[in-house]
Amino acid sequence: MPERRRNTPLWLLLFVRRLRSPEGRLAPLAVIAIAVSVTLATGLEMSSRSAQKHLDTTAESITGAAKIEIVAGDVGLAEEILEVARATPGVRAASPLVSVKLRIADRDFALNVIGVDLLAEEVVRKTVIERHGLEIRDPLRLLAGPSSVVVTEALLDRLDLGDDYREGRAVEIPVRANGRDASLSVQGVLRPTGIAAAFSGQVAVMDVYAAQILGGRAGMLDRIDIVPEPAQDVPALISALGAKLSGRATVQRSSARSRVAEDLLGMVKKAALILSGAAALVACLLTYATTAQWVERQRRQLATLRAVGMEARRVERMILAEVTLLAVIGTALGIAGGVAVSPPLLATLSEFLEVVAIERFEGVSLAPTTLWIASFVGLGAGITGGALPARRAASRFSLDSLDREPARGRGRSVRIWVAMLALTAFALLFASGSGIAAGSAMVRLGALLFSGILAILALAPHGLGLLRFALRPLQLYRPAVGHLTTRLFRMRPWTFAISLTAIASLVGTLLTVFLLIATVRSAFERWAESRFPGDPILVLPFSLSDPIGGDFLSSESIAAIRATPGVVAVSEQYKGDATILFRGQEVPLVAMTMSVVARHGHIPGIDRRSADLAADLSNGAVAVSPGFVKAFGLGTGDSIELDTSHGVQRFEIAGLYEDFGETTGSILLDIAAFDRHWKRPGASIAVAWTDSPSESVVDAIRRRAAGLQDLYFASGRDIVAVNRRLTQVFSSTLQALGAFMAALGAIGVMVLLTGIVSERRRDLAVLRAAGAEPRQLVEVVLVDAFALGAAGAGLGVALGFACAEPAADILRESFGWILEQRWTAAELPALIAGAVIASVLGAALPALSAYRTASDEVVGPE
Repeated sequence: MPERRRNTPLWLLLFVRRLRSPEGRLAPLAVIAIAVSVTLATGLEMSSRSAQKHLDTTAESITGAAKIEIVAGDVGLAEEILEVARATPGVRAASPLVSVKLRIADRDFALNVIGVDLLAEEVVRKTVIERHGLEIRDPLRLLAGPSSVVVTEALLDRLDLGDDYREGRAVEIPVRANGRDASLSVQGVLRPTGIAAAFSGQVAVMDVYAAQILGGRAGMLDRIDIVPEPAQDVPALISALGAKLSGRATVQRSSARSRVAEDLLGMVKKAALILSGAAALVACLLTYATTAQWVERQRRQLATLRAVGMEARRVERMILAEVTLLAVIGTALGIAGGVAVSPPLLATLSEFLEVVAIERFEGVSLAPTTLWIASFVGLGAGITGGALPARRAASRFSLDSLDREPARGRGRSVRIWVAMLALTAFALLFASGSGIAAGSAMVRLGALLFSGILAILALAPHGLGLLRFALRPLQLYRPAVGHLTTRLFRMRPWTFAISLTAIASLVGTLLTVFLLIATVRSAFERWAESRFPGDPILVLPFSLSDPIGGDFLSSESIAAIRATPGVVAVSEQYKGDATILFRGQEVPLVAMTMSVVARHGHIPGIDRRSADLAADLSNGAVAVSPGFVKAFGLGTGDSIELDTSHGVQRFEIAGLYEDFGETTGSILLDIAAFDRHWKRPGASIAVAWTDSPSESVVDAIRRRAAGLQDLYFASGRDIVAVNRRLTQVFSSTLQALGAFMAALGAIGVMVLLTGIVSERRRDLAVLRAAGAEPRQLVEVVLVDAFALGAAGAGLGVALGFACAEPAADILRESFGWILEQRWTAAELPALIAGAVIASVLGAALPALSAYRTASDEVVGPE
């Protein structure tokens, strides 16, 4: 025997030797299980963190050096407020800002035009402008034209206009503004600092007054950013400005964050947390199963080491060192996998949030949080899964080297007690319902999932008899195969339990999320269909296939639609483009022609009939959504005070209506009431009821509105189809994540069957010597895998159904949405089939090993 080098640890030499032995094939399975779970966790972390970073960068770039902002929501501020702010003692600079979202002609993304006062910008936001490589000292002269803009070089390159600009040719950007074609003349480029970093570079800067005209917001500002004097106390200045502008605007510390985007991203993060948590739990179980088999296969070697004098503590440290090394390798591979999958995940998040964030998310990077999560999932799962087997290995006595079989049957009573406690906790959590405490829905769902998984894990070894009973009909058709099925499982019931639990937890978690998506989609469709009774014509200023929108129907277009023969009534609607600050939070405003809605349309009222509610709203009252009630505690019979350009106005709440808005809910009012207190650039949509065939009326509207603006036509069914867009994007993301989790399930089956086949090669050899054919052994392994996958999928479906309602409670609690639980999901058949197929594929290598078993191995060494 060659002399061992002194600088090589004994445990490492033994580890390398065991890797070369037959049981060494279990090590790659442990590494893969950890790597897949780390890939899933780090990919989700990097993509969601990058999206959050883009939103933070935009907010910081818009805010600049400002400490205070004056806002009134998307309804805007009256222009005269600017002079009031500048005249307030303690204000060093007050910079107005107007943001206009434009569609670039023949492009699938938006351009964010920021209108600023360039004289005040030097103090608030560092905006450096160049023209053909030279810094412009007087940018106001450069932007004197009504369509003059400066843009980022990144935007020019994305529009394939960078070379034209650098070569000195005139550059024009064709856009759609107020329903008409327009052209922006590029006069220079922004250095990549300050406001140029907003919206991922999809930004153009122009003079604030030109932006007002371009966006149809003459006399209105979106916000005013305040830089105090160096010695000025900020809270005192906020109080002074608030007193001057009470009832007309809200004065607060600077933020500039997109609340809608933050809410949607938070929803994605919650789903990612559930999925990555389930993956980490499964990785821990699989690492335990792999390490337990690894240790069990070495029981004689470990006992021999104890017999020659190795201390128990040293044996335990040796096993933990081996498991840690495998976990480190798996974690490193998982981080590399996370880097690979995070860009497509970020692209999906970008598509999901593009409607509200108005920017494309690009670029992911490693961060300390990524490494921390990778270590927690990978090293944590590996070490946690290997701790108990390592402890068990240290308890081996030297006489164990003479044992033929490991001790079995221990801990049965403990498992029964654990199962009873888990089932009791599961039943209590399931029956408790929502509303135990604020924010409890997420905790309840996590506890329900954990207790259900724990119950399956504890009860699985006792369910082998039921599984064998379910497969008894197989003995009628394949007696030899039917007689041997599940016998291999009974040799390792605990590893069987872990593999079954892994499959069930993955299926259950995915089904919970898919049922939640089906529930939300169904509620959206029901809500959208109820809004347009009588199959009216919907007239829009942009195509429904355009995710950007941004245009509005002009008053001339609305008049032309109303005057068209065959049109009975038109409800002018302004929705999704106006918010107002109430108690410091943005609340969306929704305005409609209530006199028309009362006769022809429908308000999805909760406590009142649609016609009665619409009649009260046409007289100046408002309705609020359940989300508003949850956020502010105000409902039917109460009143609210809102800031307007004419001061504070009081509105009576006439009723509640259903809406799928943000966490602050929404306010519904008559469009005439809106126009009395705020300005708007036009209408978002016109709903026209007709007494003639729709096709002829559409043609007549096109002829009458020709030359005014481009119009697009749709029906209520088209709106329903568009509402599916976000849920479909979310579903596609989860389907991709489901592939990772299916891989974990396949690894679980492979770990179980590989260990069983490796340990029972002599028993399989006896069967071969007794006349069994190789293909029969393959059939036994594959049938066992099929049964394992089917049983795991069945338990997972039951777990998913049990957790579906608590998952929907998270949205009910956060947004106040009214959701009728759906118990079917289009992905359910594929989910069950995927679990079974993954199990069978995971049995491929063990089946091949069984096929190659020779009869002469019955007399071979163990």
